[in-house]
Amino acid sequence: MVRLLKHILFFWVACVLGAVFLPPLLRVEAAVDSCTVSVSPSTVNTNASQEYSFTLNNTSSQTIIWISVTRPSDNFTITSSSLSAGYSSSQVTTGIDAIDPSGSMDFTVTATSGDSEASSANWTVQVSDDGGGVSPTSCTGSLGTAISGAGADTTAPSISDIVVSDISDTQAKISWTTDESGTTAVDYGTTDEYGSSASGDSGTSHSVSISSLTANTTYHYNVKSVDSAGNTGESGDNTFVTAKAGTTTTVTVTGAVTTRTVTATPSPTPTPDVSPPKVTVTTDVTKPFTKAPTLEGTATDKTGVTKLEYSLDAGRNWTPVDEMTSPGTKATAFSFTPIDLLDDNYNLEIRATDELGNTGATKIGTLIIDRLPPMVGGNVISLGPQILEPSANGAIVALAGLDQKITLSAVGGPTEIQLRVKGKGERDTVISLKKNPDNGLWSGILRFDEPGVYPLETTAVDGAGNRKTRVLNSVLVLPEGSVSADGVPVTNGHISVYYLDNMTKQFVLWDGSAYSQENPQPLSAKGKYKLYLPVGTYYLRISAPGFKTQVTGIFTLDHGFPVTPDFLLKHARALRLGPFLIPLPDFSESSVAISLQWPEYVKDIPLDTSVVGSELPYFSFPFDTASVTSTGLHGKPTVITFFNTWSPEAATQLAILNDVATKKEINVLGIVPQETSASVAIFRKRGAYAMPIVADPDGSLVDALHLQSLPTHIFLNRKGIIQGVQSGVLSKEQILDGLLK
Repeated sequence: MVRLLKHILFFWVACVLGAVFLPPLLRVEAAVDSCTVSVSPSTVNTNASQEYSFTLNNTSSQTIIWISVTRPSDNFTITSSSLSAGYSSSQVTTGIDAIDPSGSMDFTVTATSGDSEASSANWTVQVSDDGGGVSPTSCTGSLGTAISGAGADTTAPSISDIVVSDISDTQAKISWTTDESGTTAVDYGTTDEYGSSASGDSGTSHSVSISSLTANTTYHYNVKSVDSAGNTGESGDNTFVTAKAGTTTTVTVTGAVTTRTVTATPSPTPTPDVSPPKVTVTTDVTKPFTKAPTLEGTATDKTGVTKLEYSLDAGRNWTPVDEMTSPGTKATAFSFTPIDLLDDNYNLEIRATDELGNTGATKIGTLIIDRLPPMVGGNVISLGPQILEPSANGAIVALAGLDQKITLSAVGGPTEIQLRVKGKGERDTVISLKKNPDNGLWSGILRFDEPGVYPLETTAVDGAGNRKTRVLNSVLVLPEGSVSADGVPVTNGHISVYYLDNMTKQFVLWDGSAYSQENPQPLSAKGKYKLYLPVGTYYLRISAPGFKTQVTGIFTLDHGFPVTPDFLLKHARALRLGPFLIPLPDFSESSVAISLQWPEYVKDIPLDTSVVGSELPYFSFPFDTASVTSTGLHGKPTVITFFNTWSPEAATQLAILNDVATKKEINVLGIVPQETSASVAIFRKRGAYAMPIVADPDGSLVDALHLQSLPTHIFLNRKGIIQGVQSGVLSKEQILDGLLK
């Protein structure tokens, strides 16, 4: 036995000495262990295609021949790269020319930012000395990029006061003004395809002189101005006619020099009409209206007004006026009544055209429709594409250190919505939400740096100055998970997530970048990690040098869930030689059970149950050829589910409700607040839902029932008395249990 121990000791000493004295070709080199990267810019606007410049420094003693670059979050979409490789929307991975120790490399990645603001998140750059990317190392450095919506300019310069002057047989001057500084350019030619262009100085007053024209010829032109954000404003096609050619020619001969003088015919008299009609609106639009008014006015032009149109969105879309008296004459009265206007601020412009084709738009002002106070509806909080489902009492469970997006609807024409996050003590955070012009929804980014309970509150202000504050649900922010050994944090390890691929039936590394999370995820300086996983089947692998690798049991999530258990690692086997500790080969892995459940203190967040025990407020909403009323639900137990068609969870919940609705002894009703009856009818038809689904366009039940999260379920007894309130996506069994209470 003593002899065996001597042999083992001799073997390990030889290995140690061999690592020092063996020739380099016989020595096994370590993997790349360090690198740094910087990226610029660090802030971009929303909806921007941006080229990001990277500088990679090899601070390791090994040569780098492989690289992988992963986007900061799903708020970015990769579209190209200077690296010679294929790419996906989330990642670029490729072999590269060797970067020797202390060497560096510059490269670019082009990506498009999303339509919402996002706080700074890091790009992930991994490198390896293996062409296949074995044992990659994550680089450190300045890798953060934020998306800012503040100041993002998406409005083109508005062009007005176009004048064509100094017309001769060979040249003309074109002038115009814009409401913001921009470039000066004119496309011109004898057809509306132009073919020539001229430019001038930037500013708000623009002037371009064009020459080498043909006499007595009609020219088409289009003036253009581009602002500093790249938005282009154009006038559209216009025309002017050059003067007739000169008729007087004087020839003077002096010696061998011949001088020819041509006297041009002056500009036509009278000067050609190049001015658009003048528009005057007699209706006072400085005060708010409860419904769309009839707008009246007059348009005048010395050659005759042929067409009048109006725009409610600052000139992006145009609609003909309803009535014109005596079109084609020098003065015409007009009137129009916009239809289907909801509460909002509308930028009113009127565009007039005369018989010569001169067209000009006149800004009238802001038309304010104010029928309802500004009111916020239900909200959805998401992490990337993953919806953070509320618990049964309406609380949202989130994780510290991750960016969550809140999205909500609103009616009453708010022009501003502020979200107040109630912090610990008096440390509140106020976030300005941004409206999406395509769908009318408001959104913003929530980030919680510390665990705790954070109530949410909104304040909405409309164009008439009305202000309404509303309390939303609370967000319970959980602490991060930890990895330790002997009571000391493990800081140099990784935690990896593997999920079951339903196609291959194999466990593969989970793509966390699509969910704004890193995977594998390095442990923090305090041995912390944070994971919020979507629906799926998983296991975790925790590894660190000098410790046994730990693998969890397989677990399945039927909804998004925070995964933050604490792990205790065991030291790997090692041989101690005096002051030296030599690790022994140990390829074994230890297994550990994992238990996931909502923290007990989620139940401590109070649910607003003030409506329980009261009668359902009366309502009557159109449905098909009849109406659905609250009193018509009496006689059967009823579940009413409030949801919005834009909520990603709507389809999942409605499929379950549609199944429950086959039971004739109960009532099942879906109500969609703050959406139109027409859009809800289309939604129901497309989904082929048999259960009744109606719209509450004004959101009249939102405040009355204290609706906060989506979806929310109201359970009624046979007399229409509210028996219970629950939030989140409920199973068939949970719905039936709620009806039995």
